[in-house]
This record gives sequence, C-alpha cells and structure tokens, in this order.
Amino acid sequence: MNRLFVTSLLFIFFARVADVAAGPPNVVWTSEKGRWVAEVKYDVRGGAPSSLTVQSFTGNVTVSGSGTKAGQVTIRCVIDRGLSRDDAEQVLKKVLPGVEIVDGNVQVRGSKRFAWSAPDAEVSLDAILPVATDLQLNVSAGDVRIGSVKGNIDCSVSGGSLRLAQVQGDVSAAVSGGDLVFEQVSGELTAATSGGNIKLADYSGTADVTTAGGEITIRKVDGALSATTMGGDIHAQQVKGGNIALTSKGGDLIAEDISAEHSAELVTAGGDIDASNTSGPMDFVASGGDIEVRKHQGDVEIRSSSGDVVLRDLLGSVTANVGSGDVEVWLAPGVDSGGRVELSTGTGSLDLHLPARLGAVIEASVGTAGRDRSRLKSDFPLEYEHTSSGNLRASGTINGGGIPILLTAGSGHIRILSQ
Repeated sequence: MNRLFVTSLLFIFFARVADVAAGPPNVVWTSEKGRWVAEVKYDVRGGAPSSLTVQSFTGNVTVSGSGTKAGQVTIRCVIDRGLSRDDAEQVLKKVLPGVEIVDGNVQVRGSKRFAWSAPDAEVSLDAILPVATDLQLNVSAGDVRIGSVKGNIDCSVSGGSLRLAQVQGDVSAAVSGGDLVFEQVSGELTAATSGGNIKLADYSGTADVTTAGGEITIRKVDGALSATTMGGDIHAQQVKGGNIALTSKGGDLIAEDISAEHSAELVTAGGDIDASNTSGPMDFVASGGDIEVRKHQGDVEIRSSSGDVVLRDLLGSVTANVGSGDVEVWLAPGVDSGGRVELSTGTGSLDLHLPARLGAVIEASVGTAGRDRSRLKSDFPLEYEHTSSGNLRASGTINGGGIPILLTAGSGHIRILSQ
C-alpha cells in the first residue's frame, strides 16, 4: 500500500511538472538587417482561468487573448551587429528571462544583469493566452500592449507606455514617463502616469486617472469618473455617470455632452473652462481663468477668483460668485419655476438676460453708486433705493412673481435685460 501510494504521488507530480518549461528550448536563430535575432517559444497548455506574472522584465511586452485554452509565449532577442554567432549565444544566455508554466499559469522573471551585461541586446515578450487571464506585469524600458483579455490586471511600467484595448476586468496601472491609453475597457480602473498623456475611450465602470504632466482625452465614458492633470488640458466628450470630477491644475478644460446623475465638478487652476450640452447638478470652479457654459439643464454653481463668466441657455438654478470679472447669464425659456438665481461679482459688471414672460422676484444691488442710476438698469419695472452707505438697490416682482433672483456687484454695473 505504501509503495502504491508513493507511486501515485510521483505520477501526479510528474504529470503536473510536465507542463513546466525549462529553457532555453528550441532557439531559432535568424539574421535581420545585419543583427542576430533569437526566438524562443513556450507552449502554454492548461484550463482557464490562467495567469501571467512578469517580474523585472526589460523590454516591450504584448499580451493578446485567444479563443482557445492553449497559448504560446515568445521571447524575442535582437542582438546588435558585430558579434559572432557564438558571442550572440553568450549574450542570449545573459538576457534570456526565466519562464515557468504550470497548469496554464505563466511566470516570467527578467534578467537583472541585462542593463550592464548586454547593452546591445533588445528583448521583447509576446504572449497569446486564453481570454480569461489575470495579469501582473512589472516592466521597465519598454511599452506594454494588452488586448482581448477578460481578467484583473496589475501593471507597472517604467520608461514606457501602456495601452489596453478590449479588456474586461479591474485594472491598476502605474506608468513613469509614458502615455496611458484605454479603449473599450470595462471594470474598475485606477491609473496614473508621472509624465505622459492619458486617453480613455469607450469605457464603462469606475475610473480614477491622474497625470502629473500631460493631457487627458476622454470620449464615451459611462460610469463614475475622476480625472486629474497637474499640467495639461482636459478634453472630455460624451461622459455619463453618477459622480464626475474633472480637474486641470495647469491647463484648460473643454467638456461636451456631460451628464451627471448625482454631482459633477469641473475645476481649473490657471486655465479656462468651456462646457456645452451638459446636464445634472454641476460645479464649475476656476482660479485665474474664464468660464463659459452653453446649454445646461440642471443646477449650476460657479466659483471664480478672477476671470469672466458666460452662461447661456440655462434650465435650472444658478449660483455664481466671482471675485474679479464680468458675469453674463442667459436663462432659457421654460426655466424651472422652482429654481433660484444668485449672481455676484466683486470687481466687474453683471448682465442677466431673462425670458420676457418669466415670473420672478428680483433684488439687485451695486456698491458705491451714489446717485448714479445708470449703473443699475432693468427692462422690467423695479423700485430703486439709495442706501446711506452709497449703494444703489432695485427690487420688484415681475409677471406675477416666481423664482427669486439676487444680483450683487461691488463695482461695475448691473443690467437686467428682456430677451
């Protein structure tokens, strides 16, 4: 019984390790433009789900999902010209990563000696694996491309870019010095680059993306979204989600077709905001730039320390507080009678365009006007009052009353115009 038991264990063990690749097997040598090219292929056999773990790899990495349970991993090494075949084989031994495959799970360990022992060799990895594959990649001095994969991805790239296409699963990505591109991706996404651009397109899920020095381009996103750049512009188009936060701390923000179910905040520190065809409760915040919003349905709050504000065709409540700058607002016909308008500027002028038949209760005030009524004009009948502090006030109920409107200008003028 003991001998039979041991024999069974040995059979199971050898059956399991039969799929472990030792190397380098079957090296194919060719010549390409005067350089030696060595390719080593490893067959992957095993059932889904599978996994790929790449550690300390220097070079480009490409991972593609296939519709079969089998796959293949190819290591390609290009060695600079001027070496004999024997010398090229010695270089290959130094740079060839270790590859182990057990039950469809692949582990690749890069050579730490590569950088200084073989500076004239370039190594790349190409993996074709079952679609249901989890990935954990640590890559330096190379680009990473991942496509047609259903699985969780944890990827770190130093000195290269990362591109994902047709991926389903949670993604955590960190890139130093390269771009991030995500197309047709769904799941929870957390991604950051220290010096590159970010592109997010045809995405669904919850995304949090950050770049320290690049632009962010967003198109066709459905889900919660947070996007931040420390030194570039943001271009966002066709975004729909519960909570949306777009922040540019050194550039402009251009948004089109943005719809927020719960809340949205668009922020710049030193750049302009240009938004059109937006809906839902939204805050627009600028420090040192202009804000222009066109065709918005829902409540709007504007905060600007210095810069002009232009709001056109608004359906909803609006609050705007401007430290220094002009404010011009058009309320669209059919504005909600349950809304509210509060506009103020410390240094600047304020123009409010109202539908001719809008019912409202208006209170307006300009500072230090003295007896100069030209600084507060209205196309609607209002009663004027000069205060003891020198302010000029105007108030009244128009078209039977309705939404409250409060207007304040420290200096400059206020004009209430009929459209």
